[in-house]
Order: sequence, then C-alpha cells, then structure tokens
Amino acid sequence: MKTLPDYLAPGLDIVLVGINPGTYSAEVGHYFATPTNRFWAAMNESGLPGEPLSAETDHKVLEQGVGLTDVVKLPSNSASKLRAADFRRWAPELRDRLERHAPLIVCFHGVTACRGYLKYADGVDIRPDLGRQHRTI
Repeated sequence: MKTLPDYLAPGLDIVLVGINPGTYSAEVGHYFATPTNRFWAAMNESGLPGEPLSAETDHKVLEQGVGLTDVVKLPSNSASKLRAADFRRWAPELRDRLERHAPLIVCFHGVTACRGYLKYADGVDIRPDLGRQHRTI
C-alpha cells in the first residue's frame, strides 16, 4: 500500500493531523496535492510557515516547526470510505507516534479526525467541539 510519509520530528511546534491521505495525494507522494485543494493557500495565508509552501514542497514543513500526518494511513478517494476497523488499526499507532515526538500542539483537521482518534486511541466516544480542547495526548 502506497501512502504518505509522516513529517514528524521531536520538538515540533504543531502537528497537523488529517483523517487519511487522498488517493491522488498518495499516488504523487505529497500532502494535499489535488489541484483544487485549498489547504496550502490557507496555510500560507495563515502565516504559520515562514515561507510559502505547496504540495511539491510539503517536506519543508519540518523546517518551519510543523508536522503532517493522518489518523488513518490508508489512502481513499473519500474519508467516508473508511471503516471503524481502519480507525481501530491506525489511531493507536498515531498516539504512539505523537507521544514519541511530543509536539507542543496537535491540530486535527476537523471533528471526524479528532473523534476517530479519541474513540480508538483513547477509548473516549464523544463528539468534540471545534476549537481548543482541554485534553492532552
């Protein structure tokens, strides 16, 4: 199975966690590579990276103190294709990777990613509110 690499390292300021890689992104080997995806434009507009980044330069996020990964490392055309078994398999591995690298902040891309992580990595079955959470990893 071809998937995206984790861009993780010890001491990162923030790790951005998606649900799972898109099929196209996994095929070309870059995060948020679909031309219509607005992630990189929003990321650059946020001022988070010190220099503008794109799918082709995604590996440079580490130089900016930012990491990228996914809850489930199984690529699909839609996150709706994922099953509970996929989260059950991958969420504990994500927890282990996050604990090992200990970023200052973990930011999930939406409620679905966060909920899947919480349920299958921590055994907490809640629908988290958007925004800052009061739990830690």
